[in-house]
Amino acid sequence: MRLVIGSDHAGFVLKRAVLEHLAALGHSVEDVGGYDDNPVDFPDIARKIGAAITGGRAERGLMVCGTGVGAAIAANKMRGIRAAVCHDVHSAHQCVEHDDVNVMCIGAQIVGGWLAKDLITAYLGATFSTDTDFRRRVDKLAAMDRESGIRAGEMAVTAPPPTDAGLVFIGRIHTPWTSRLVTPRQGRPDGPLCRIEVFAPWVPALDGLQAHERIEVLYWLHQSRRDLVQQSPANDGTVRGTFAIRSPVRPNPIGTSVVRLVGIEGAVLLVRGLDCLDGTPLLDLKPDRSRFNPSAPPHAGDSQVGDE
Repeated sequence: MRLVIGSDHAGFVLKRAVLEHLAALGHSVEDVGGYDDNPVDFPDIARKIGAAITGGRAERGLMVCGTGVGAAIAANKMRGIRAAVCHDVHSAHQCVEHDDVNVMCIGAQIVGGWLAKDLITAYLGATFSTDTDFRRRVDKLAAMDRESGIRAGEMAVTAPPPTDAGLVFIGRIHTPWTSRLVTPRQGRPDGPLCRIEVFAPWVPALDGLQAHERIEVLYWLHQSRRDLVQQSPANDGTVRGTFAIRSPVRPNPIGTSVVRLVGIEGAVLLVRGLDCLDGTPLLDLKPDRSRFNPSAPPHAGDSQVGDE
């Protein structure tokens, strides 16, 4: 089997013994560090292990740190990785059989060399069960990955705390979609009928809106991440800046759709053309700007062109 292994400084000594054991078992092993007992940050090693697996260089991974806990936390942050801390033989094989684990983490401060060898033998000798219950559950894990994970080549940053502005949700949007995996990328004018519920005291603001065939809906994409600055929409390694695409993942995840107004029933708008999750908070409603003529007196700048 093609394997990848890594450790931080706390797991370096045990990793050397593990490497000897893997060589005796005849496995092909890529060691991604650390290479001595100098301090190293385990998230950096976990990232390398995950990249080797998701990139196809390795089928499974092993990581050794002090307790295995930090390694598992870091590895599970990566899309496509299912990591588990295993300090007993039963868990070492069952994590693969039931949960299709592809990175086993062990703690050098918890287990010794002999137990580590038994854990690894059990882990590498196990295969994922064909039982439909286990397969269904792992499929759901993969769906969670696709909903929230970072694709290859994407870049995240640490965003500043959102303390410079406030928003008032004026209503709630009701659509047929409860998962981002089935929500349309872009709404269709002949799409499903959706309901926009407007809260008090904003209902009187709907007066006159029925005169417009198309309206612009602004909403808060509350389940979107806010830290990506480069994204790979096709998940093919090709990335573009967040501001160059209409992705819901952005610093201030405001979505906008131009929808067809079907009718208004009290505080509820019936529309077609939305592309958001059921329960999405509503920010604002406006007539479609491309078909709107202001009723207020004109300003001098309305007719200004060029650099005048």
